[in-house]
Amino acid sequence: MATGLEFYFNSRIGSVISETDVYATYLTCTANRTGKAGAKNFFIICHFSTQVGHPAALAKVRFQVDGTDYGECADGLEYSSGLPHGYTYNFIKRLSLDASSHSITLDWARHSGAAQFNALNASIVVLEESANARYAEREVLVGTGIDEGYVDYIKSSFTPVNGETYLCIYSCETMTEDESNADVNGIRFRATQFLVSGRLMDEGWGELVGPANDGLYRTVGAAFFYTAIGTSPDIDLEIQMNGGGIDDEVYCRKGYVIAIPFSDFENAYSDEQVGKTFHQTAQSNTDVVLAAQACNAADHLVIAGAEASNESPGDAGFWHLISAGPVDFPAYNFDDRDEDGQEFYLAFLVHGVTLAADNYDFEIEGDSSSDSNEGCVKEAHLVVCEIPPSPLAARRIFITHV
Repeated sequence: MATGLEFYFNSRIGSVISETDVYATYLTCTANRTGKAGAKNFFIICHFSTQVGHPAALAKVRFQVDGTDYGECADGLEYSSGLPHGYTYNFIKRLSLDASSHSITLDWARHSGAAQFNALNASIVVLEESANARYAEREVLVGTGIDEGYVDYIKSSFTPVNGETYLCIYSCETMTEDESNADVNGIRFRATQFLVSGRLMDEGWGELVGPANDGLYRTVGAAFFYTAIGTSPDIDLEIQMNGGGIDDEVYCRKGYVIAIPFSDFENAYSDEQVGKTFHQTAQSNTDVVLAAQACNAADHLVIAGAEASNESPGDAGFWHLISAGPVDFPAYNFDDRDEDGQEFYLAFLVHGVTLAADNYDFEIEGDSSSDSNEGCVKEAHLVVCEIPPSPLAARRIFITHV
């Protein structure tokens, strides 16, 4: 049975232009716990989407809590000549917050180059950790070395409740040394469960391929849901690195894994479309819809994960999260990878929103920047969770449009 959880959030939607190398705060979320009963563990879940307009320009993002850095990465994906490309940074972290006011910020600045860059949108969610949730982290920098194929960076096991569905959220910072940019090297996120019969239940997320080693770390994130089958087998939550040998080493640092059972929430709606769906600009088809869900008047956690690519490396494939109801989430993720090379960019978008009692169509939508080359979206997952109210939490902070 769901119990009351402390829940804080803030989002900002709209393009802001900058040309400065000095960090500025784009979004702040305040978790005001003044007067609460002691310290508690909280999951902090963030996304921040930026866009640059020149192949030599890079943006960087910093994630801070009460002035302490917990993540910093630069936008280093390949530039698309057909459209200024965007990149979504994902940060998650579990922290103990005492009974005072806490400030969580997403800051941004120019990393290199002379061109301007834009902040598109960002969200910060702060959710109290329940007794039933699971968390694992590994922050040390590790490389694949001479190993080829997938090797574990994090492998966390726990015994699930039979039939329980878990919201799985992952993030890490990664860099690849693929000198030729020809191999599919990168990061994979998985939830696996071995049954007594030997059958393997496997939810896997695909690869991130980086350019030749440039010393930049990128954030990679995933969000999906996973249902436990059987009463005894453990679930393995894994972040894996895929190296191509000593000359194509992959590095990983600051890896985090969260698993939250749906039973922690008052109501949880979910949908998925795991297969590839191709789109051109004129189509703008929807990949996943939680159609006309009747939501109660309450705070909700909305989280979406997907992979994007394109037929042509000169064009961008992208996906975004929207709602056909009164609340709009124009949160875009661009990518200019070559789908024929099986190179996919993966990320998640998270929002906290206070909804009225109404019907909503939450959608993940795929598209392409070109009418001649198709964009591709796969592994699209969407979860909408109603947060049980906590009478002690001053939680409602509304989306800011700029």
